[in-house]
Amino acid sequence: HKQFLSETKRTPLHDKTERTITPRIPLVNHETRSYQVDAIDELEKNHYRGLLEMATASGKTIVAIMTAIRLYEQLKKQNKKLLVIVTCQDLYMTEQWAADLTKYGFINYQHNSEGLSVGEIDKKIDAYIDEDKKDECLAIVTTKSSASSDNFLGSRILDELIEEGVEILLISDEAHHDAASQWKRSLRNEFLYRIALTATPTRLHDEEGTRLIKDYFNGAHFIYDLEEAIYGKKYGNPRLCKYKYYPRLSLIDETEILDIEKKLNIKADNYHEQLSLSSDTLYKLLQKDLEELEDYKYTIIYTSPSRTIDGLKETPRDDIKKSLDKVLRSSLGNEIRYVNIDSQTRPKDRSDAIREFGRGEHDIIIAIKCLDQGI
Repeated sequence: HKQFLSETKRTPLHDKTERTITPRIPLVNHETRSYQVDAIDELEKNHYRGLLEMATASGKTIVAIMTAIRLYEQLKKQNKKLLVIVTCQDLYMTEQWAADLTKYGFINYQHNSEGLSVGEIDKKIDAYIDEDKKDECLAIVTTKSSASSDNFLGSRILDELIEEGVEILLISDEAHHDAASQWKRSLRNEFLYRIALTATPTRLHDEEGTRLIKDYFNGAHFIYDLEEAIYGKKYGNPRLCKYKYYPRLSLIDETEILDIEKKLNIKADNYHEQLSLSSDTLYKLLQKDLEELEDYKYTIIYTSPSRTIDGLKETPRDDIKKSLDKVLRSSLGNEIRYVNIDSQTRPKDRSDAIREFGRGEHDIIIAIKCLDQGI
């Protein structure tokens, strides 16, 4: 390791004029809830391995970060360092994680299409290994796609981390996606400590993938589900608001099935999602529901991905966008103000759209992958 550093231009971990940054719990704007303490305790008892099955917006991210701080403090007493790797589903979530890690005192860098390259990340890790300070902790925030590449954390870097006694903690956000074929490689055996975050650990129609995730993150399995978050039967002080849920049954007759099969050149038995999203019946039900609303301001229309979760893109299909636009204009008039948010929306545009929605500048958001990201 020392030889490698002598043969390459050293990149400092951060600007040397900056003060030392130490992971810590903020003194302001922070509330540790009793169930979060229980979750952290369970992870510690299981050697910082486990799965947090917690409802969206219940504070999974903060639990994971506070757990990382506890582990960092324990390793520091042993004169060891900790490297935190956070994997996220998309670019938007890497930025959100980076902001939270900064708030809690972690030096962190993003590795994604808009962040540091693999080579730049390697240099940051090299500098962290060589840095004498034990008060700092480095976190790399990346997408699951980037974390699964052959170049990310290559053998040289891993060997040096092991040689220098740097422990690695993997925090996997939305961990139920980790069993996707192109993302499995992000689950490395070299990661001694492993925390999975998800509200839905069971993968639909994929028992093997579900088992893979539970086996890899085997340890604690802390559950704070939607019922507990809304009613607080065990912990009291409910965190989420109650809501009403009305399933609408959309029936498709045989004639429409044959028409869709011909139009899309598919067999309905194998493409249930495509079938349902191509049905006029579905959009007629949506139109009826919209017309019955007394006030449609602050309405979210949640659409499904253009592909299965193993696909790389998650954008509403153009035909779905056209159909939704037609329904909205027909039901609510041409003056309706709405905005689309999907995986191809730039993070800044997405944040701007959400703020504008909150201020009432958009009446409706048509969104994909938003309800499971705390929006």
